[in-house]
Amino acid sequence: MISLHLDHIGKKFGRHWVFRDMDLHFCSGEAIAVTGHNGSGKSTLMRVLSGVMRPTAGRVKLSTGEVLVAEENYFHYVAVSAPQLDIPDEMTLSELIQFHFQFKPLMKAMPASIMAQAIQLAGQEHKQIRLFSSGMRQRVKLGLALLSDSPILLLDEPTTNLDAHGVEWYLQMVQQWREDKLIFVASNLEREYAFCNCNLHLPDYAARPSTP
Repeated sequence: MISLHLDHIGKKFGRHWVFRDMDLHFCSGEAIAVTGHNGSGKSTLMRVLSGVMRPTAGRVKLSTGEVLVAEENYFHYVAVSAPQLDIPDEMTLSELIQFHFQFKPLMKAMPASIMAQAIQLAGQEHKQIRLFSSGMRQRVKLGLALLSDSPILLLDEPTTNLDAHGVEWYLQMVQQWREDKLIFVASNLEREYAFCNCNLHLPDYAARPSTP
């Protein structure tokens, strides 16, 4: 059982607080939509949750059972798909899959040999990523995240560059692989987070600029 406590966290850039005093608990099996207008801090919060960015105030506490996970070990527990996430252009799809799963365990029910088929890119295994379309790249990002055996899944604008068929594939994949995971979906498109059971609306945690 994974427990994530946002212990009065806040993040500011300069004197401007993007959000502050966020005191919330989440557990395995929950799915949370992170919503808010453009610039409200959705991607910033996702970076804080992933451990890539530290909060300005408060602390993100990740626990497995009663054991608190050290901050430097967060990456073992988190899988991320985000528009700003780069994937190496020079690798082939097969090379990227092999490389990625050296660091993240693959879901036990998904052999690496059929992952390309699972993300609907069968036949593209030996093509370099630089030759992929934007939609194909998005399938790769989502596939690497969804099929990682990580208890926390962070999806930032997950259907970016996907056509209608790709959106349907994304929703099917989430339903198939979401069991027991703690999922956050940062989006303003209801189709991307309709399966979520909780809405974390960031403007509710907005704050006035700090004083000197």
